[in-house]
Amino acid sequence: MKNLAKKRIFGILLFDNFRDDGSAEINGQLIKWQAGYVITVLPYGERRAESIRKYTVASDIEQKASELLSTVSWGALLELRLDNNKVIELNVLSDWSADMPID
Repeated sequence: MKNLAKKRIFGILLFDNFRDDGSAEINGQLIKWQAGYVITVLPYGERRAESIRKYTVASDIEQKASELLSTVSWGALLELRLDNNKVIELNVLSDWSADMPID
């Protein structure tokens, strides 16, 4: 029986961008990826760089996600809903820059 529950991740936004197709050797393994909109986060509660994750955004919400993240700063706390390791839903829970304006 297939698990229908979607995975939920809380993370601190580090970077978001559109990337082209590509590949790289990582830890001795060839990794390939497709073009798409990618969100890079540090899972909430983690402290180490090796915990950083990149998630591709599902194509049907790319535009919405890009518009939403264009108004927040890095360090914003996000809630991501994943299906097959792709972001299918995105919410900004807290954007510290909105609460702490710097002149």
